[in-house]
Amino acid sequence: MTQATSPNGDHAVLQPRSDAALSGALIRAEAWKRALLSGKAKTLNDIARQEGVTANYVSRILRTAFLAPDLKSAILDGTQPVHLSLQAIMTADVPLDWQAQRQLYRG
Repeated sequence: MTQATSPNGDHAVLQPRSDAALSGALIRAEAWKRALLSGKAKTLNDIARQEGVTANYVSRILRTAFLAPDLKSAILDGTQPVHLSLQAIMTADVPLDWQAQRQLYRG
């Protein structure tokens, strides 16, 4: 979400900023998580073969499925913290602890 100030210094209206790559990755990751939990897919390699990608890629995208519920909602609403990007998720260890995630991505 972009933050701006009005001429008098107050917070101006906040505009959502949709991140298509991040929201798409979240939706994909949730589907992959459901496939694993239901037994439809046995391994990350199964998903990778089906999707035509590497297991490493599946593993990095799948991290979004384990974000705190409020972070997931913010992604889908386009109000995610500035520091929460697909690049950030794919290149760093994402803590499983939701409070730690909130601290990490809120900057």
